[in-house]
Amino acid sequence: MRAANRHILLLLDNASFYDSGDLALTNVTLKHLPPNTTVFLQPMDAGIIASFKAAYKKKQLHWGYNKLRDPDAIKHDPHAIDQLQAMRWSEEVWREITGKKTIKNCFRHTGICYLGPKDTLIDTDGCSYEDDVEVGDVILRLSTLQV
Repeated sequence: MRAANRHILLLLDNASFYDSGDLALTNVTLKHLPPNTTVFLQPMDAGIIASFKAAYKKKQLHWGYNKLRDPDAIKHDPHAIDQLQAMRWSEEVWREITGKKTIKNCFRHTGICYLGPKDTLIDTDGCSYEDDVEVGDVILRLSTLQV
């Protein structure tokens, strides 16, 4: 970072374990968020986590729905997945939300950084009414089955 003359701003909430002690950082600046503002100012809380969870849940519901359509899968828990599959979904979802400028939009929404007049706030989280109906339909179908 120093050789490239890059500077990093690391925003921290007020958790007690974020004490940097006597650590001397040359190109990293640590700034603590004001008390009781984490919910409003932290981009992860402002939508990144919600977008990730929604996209992951959608994958999980599609998985369960497809398993229930297979007679052999009904013998087992249709919602059960192994750790490798969960990791694959997490990677896919992360690529989806980073590709849709979700993170950039969440930073802009918090007001922490100014991204310039040319950067418009675009709601591209991929959630639409049609998606909600499809997921809602899957939830309704899964809840009526006794597996």
